[in-house]
Amino acid sequence: MDNDSTMRQWAGCTPPTAIDPARTALLCIDYELEFFAGHLHVPHGPQAVMQGARLVEWADAHGMTVVHVRHVASDPASSLFGAQGGMIDFHPDVEPKPHHLVFSKHLPSAFADTGLEEALRTRGIDTLVVAGLMTHMCVTSAVADASYRGFSVIVAADACADRNLPAHDGHGIIPHLAIHRNALAALADRFADVMDTDAIIALAIV
Repeated sequence: MDNDSTMRQWAGCTPPTAIDPARTALLCIDYELEFFAGHLHVPHGPQAVMQGARLVEWADAHGMTVVHVRHVASDPASSLFGAQGGMIDFHPDVEPKPHHLVFSKHLPSAFADTGLEEALRTRGIDTLVVAGLMTHMCVTSAVADASYRGFSVIVAADACADRNLPAHDGHGIIPHLAIHRNALAALADRFADVMDTDAIIALAIV
């Protein structure tokens, strides 16, 4: 291996070839209207939701635990993720079903003061398939946190998306596709296997 290898490759990690439904949960992060009809427009949000809906159907078909997490501002009147504005509602294509788990968070990580880890441990979950918005923020925070807590993580690359961001030095805008791609590269380097939805759905079921 050379400098083009990830740290996970150096550590001998190999992509998964199978999924155990009893020990796997699908974690859908922040598929909420703020990113579609609010201030934080995610250009490829509809494409990500479409893939997320496929993953939910796949997970349900195999009896996996499905978890939906949404961001809710601590201040109900907040201009971002405020409970009074309707922007915290789930996108209609990925509305939680009655048997799904639903958590709300106030911080980027889905594990921050939500009870998510305890719910997963109770169900014997040790592997997470993660999808959602935004790749560089809440997806990255949750994936890193899950890795720290000992979960194996697969990120569904095309079921995640991002928004354009202003460069830190004030010179221009960094396109959403670049933000998304760089975030996935960082996750693949240390924290997770990164795969497209088709590849995840094609994993053997054991």
